Amino acid sequence: MVIFHLNLECFLQAVLRLLLHLGQCVTMNSPLSQELDSMQYSLREFYSTCHDGNISYGPFMKLTKDIQELSVCGLYYFSFLDPSLLQSVATCCLCQDLEPCLLFRFLEVLNSAYKAGHIQLVDYISFLVILLARYEVFPESSSHAVEKCGKSNSKLFRSITSAVCSCLSQIGDDRLVLKMLERVVIDLISNKLPLENTCSLLRTIIALDSMPTKISEQSISKIGNALPGYLIDIVSSIRAEDRGSSKTIHYCVLPCFLLFYRSEKLVKDVMNVLTSFISGNDLPTFDGQNGHAMMDLSSRIISVIGVLLLMHEDKRIWQTLSCYKEEIESLLQNNSE
Repeated sequence: MVIFHLNLECFLQAVLRLLLHLGQCVTMNSPLSQELDSMQYSLREFYSTCHDGNISYGPFMKLTKDIQELSVCGLYYFSFLDPSLLQSVATCCLCQDLEPCLLFRFLEVLNSAYKAGHIQLVDYISFLVILLARYEVFPESSSHAVEKCGKSNSKLFRSITSAVCSCLSQIGDDRLVLKMLERVVIDLISNKLPLENTCSLLRTIIALDSMPTKISEQSISKIGNALPGYLIDIVSSIRAEDRGSSKTIHYCVLPCFLLFYRSEKLVKDVMNVLTSFISGNDLPTFDGQNGHAMMDLSSRIISVIGVLLLMHEDKRIWQTLSCYKEEIESLLQNNSE
C-alpha cells in the first residue's frame, strides 16, 4: 500500500509538471491551449466536491507540499478559469488542514490570473467573499479551538482578511468594485455571521470606500440595522478581564468607527435601533451561534451601555452623539435605579 501511494504521488507529480510546462509554452488560442483549458473540468474533484452541503476533499489535500505547489501554480496557465473550478478551490481553501502558506499561494496565483485576464471580475470577487464569509474561525477564548485544531486561528484569519482586502484594492476602480461588492457583503453581514467573519466583511467595505461614504442609502440603512447587534456581540463576547486593553476589541470596532466617520446617517440609524432595543421593540441582529439574544430589559440596558462606552472612547463619534444627550442620560439614570 505504501509503494502504491508513492507511485501514485510520483505519477501525479509527473502529470502536474507536464501540465505546468505545457501552460508555460502553449500559444494563446491555439488548439493545444483549448485542449489544456478543457482539462480544468477534470480538476474540480481533484481539489474538492460538495453535494447537498457535504464537502469531500480530493487528492490534493493528501499530497506532499511540493506537489501541491505544482498544482497551485498550474492554475495560472489556464486561459480562463471556470467558476465551478474556482468554487472547488475556494472550498479547498476553507479546509482547516490546508497549510497557511498554500492558502496564501492560492490567493497570490489567482490574483495574478485575474490581472492576466484569466478570471472574470465577478467570479474573482465571489471567490474572495466566499473565503471571508465561510472560513471557520476559532477565537482565542474558545475551548472549541483547542479541541478542534489545538490553537486559535484568529491571527491567521486576520492575515487572510488583509490579503483579500489588498487583492480587492489592486483591482483598480474602487468605486466599481464597491458597487459590485456592496449588496452581497451587506446581505451576508445582515445574516448574522460569526463575529470575526462579519468584521472581515466590514473591512472589505472600508478598504474600498472613501470619505464621504460611497455606499448607497439603502445599504446604509441595512448596515444600520445590523451594526447594533454586532457591537453588542463584541461587548458580550469579550471577557470582562480583557476589556480596556484588548486588541481584539479595537480590531473589531475599528471598521464600525471608520464607517461612522464617513456617514452621520449611519450613526443616527444605529442609535435609533439601540433606543428601540432598550424599549423592548426591535431586536438587533446577533451572532446566532453564541446565543446573545438578551431579552430582559436590564440585560439590554447593560449591553447598550457597553456599546456607548466603546463609542465614548472616540471623541469624533461622541460629538456626533451629542444630539442624543437626553436619551443617553435617561438611559444611564434608569440603569442606576
